[in-house]
Amino acid sequence: MRILFAILIGLLVGCGSDGPEWTSVQDLDTEAVYADGRSISWEEHLIDDERTSGVPLRGATVLTRGHLDGDERLDILSAHSDSRYLRIAFSTEEPAEKFLLSLAEADDAVGVIDIAIGDVNGDDWPDVVAAGEGGILYLQNPAQSKPGFRWQRILPVVAEGEWLSIDLVDLNGDGTLEIIGLRPAVIGEFPTIVQLIPGEDPMTGEDWTLQPLASSEDAAFAIPGDIDGDGDLDFFAGVGSVSGLVWFRNVSSGSHIALQPQAISVEGFSGKIHAPVLADLNGDSRLDVAAALETGLVMTIVQGENPRAAWKARTIGDLGPDGVAGIAVGDVDGDGDNDLVVGSEGGGSREQDADRENEEVNFSTSAGRIAWFQNPGGGTGAWKRHDLVRRERGRYSDFIVLDVDGDEDMDILGVRSDSGGLDGLFWIQQLHSDDPVVRFQPARRESRESLALPLP
Repeated sequence: MRILFAILIGLLVGCGSDGPEWTSVQDLDTEAVYADGRSISWEEHLIDDERTSGVPLRGATVLTRGHLDGDERLDILSAHSDSRYLRIAFSTEEPAEKFLLSLAEADDAVGVIDIAIGDVNGDDWPDVVAAGEGGILYLQNPAQSKPGFRWQRILPVVAEGEWLSIDLVDLNGDGTLEIIGLRPAVIGEFPTIVQLIPGEDPMTGEDWTLQPLASSEDAAFAIPGDIDGDGDLDFFAGVGSVSGLVWFRNVSSGSHIALQPQAISVEGFSGKIHAPVLADLNGDSRLDVAAALETGLVMTIVQGENPRAAWKARTIGDLGPDGVAGIAVGDVDGDGDNDLVVGSEGGGSREQDADRENEEVNFSTSAGRIAWFQNPGGGTGAWKRHDLVRRERGRYSDFIVLDVDGDEDMDILGVRSDSGGLDGLFWIQQLHSDDPVVRFQPARRESRESLALPLP
C-alpha cells in the first residue's frame, strides 16, 4: 500500500506493535508564534452547512460580510452555487451562534459568483447585489432590526446574462455608491467594466440602465483599490497573464464616472496568475498584488515608486501539488504587517472517504489545504508557510481574515465546496498557548479525510 511508503519521508510516526502510521497535517504540533511569543493553534467551527441548518448546501463559492440588521455585529453572506442558495448568517451576542436565513434560492440564485453589500436605495440600510451566470440580482433590505423578514428582489432586465464580478463603491466621492461590475464580451468586443444604474425606485426593473466605463481584452477580474494613492478608487484588472495586467485610473469628475487604462509592466516574471488580491505587502503604503499560479506557487507583484513604473514579481511560497483556489489578506500573527491565508482544492467529490486500509493513497496528488504565509516584514526575507489542515476532499476558494470572536486577534472565515455534505460556511478560531500544541482541531471529529503533507 502506498500509504506505508510515506514512512520514508519523515511524515509518519511509529505506533508500537501496530506498525507505522502517517501523521496528518492537523495533528502536527504548531510552529507558528504570535507577536507576543505565544504559540498559535486553530479550532474549526461550523456556521452553515447541511449538519447545522438541515439545508443541503452544496458548492459554496463566495462570502462577504456587513452590518445587515442594524446592530454592530458583522453578518455573513455566502453563496452556494450547486444547490442554488444565497444565505445570511446573522451574528448574535455569542460568536458561535448564528441566525441562519435563505436570502434567495432556486432561480434567483443561479451560479452566484460574487456578492456586494451597500445602501443602494438611500434608506441607510445596506442592500445586497449578487452577480452570476444569470445576471444581477438586487435584494432590498427590509430595514428591520429583527432578522427573518423577506427581502424584496428584482432581476433588472438590462443586467441579464453572465457577470464576472460586482462591487458597490463610491468612485466620484459624492457619498453614494455606484454598482460596478465586470461583464464578458457581451457589450462590445472585449470584457467590459460597466456601471449599473438603478432608477429612482430600484424595485422598478425597467428603470435600470448600463453605462460602459472601460474594456480590457479577455479581462477575467477587476478589483477596486486606490492604486495610485490619490484618495479615490481605481481598478486592477487583467487576463490572467502577467503581460496582460492593467490598472484603470479613476478620472471621474462630478457625476461623470470615468476610468482610464494604464498598462502594467512586470519585471522578473511572465506567465498566468489567478486569485489576485490587493494589499500593501511590503509596508511602503502602496498597494501590491498577491496571486497564484496553476502549479500552486504563490507570488507577489510589488509596485515600484509609482504604478506607472515597472512592478516586480517575487515568489513567496508554494502549495504544490495542491492548486491554489483562493487568497485572503490579514495580520494573522499580530505583528503589524499583512500575511496571506491561502486555500487549495482537492480531487473529486464524495461525502465519505473510503477506508484507507482498502485503497491506495497518494499524498502527492492535489488535495484541499488551508495554510497561511507569514510576512517577514519590510519587503525582504523569506515568507514562512504554516499549514493548518490538508484534506482529500474539498475546495477552499474564499476567505475573510477578521476577528470573529472579539478577542483582538485574527480568525479565518471560509467556504468549502466539492465535498458533498461537508460543503458550507465555517470559521477557524485562532487560539494561543504558552507551549506548542496540536495545530488544528477539526469541527468534525469523525472525518477520516485528513492527509499528511505531499511527498517531496
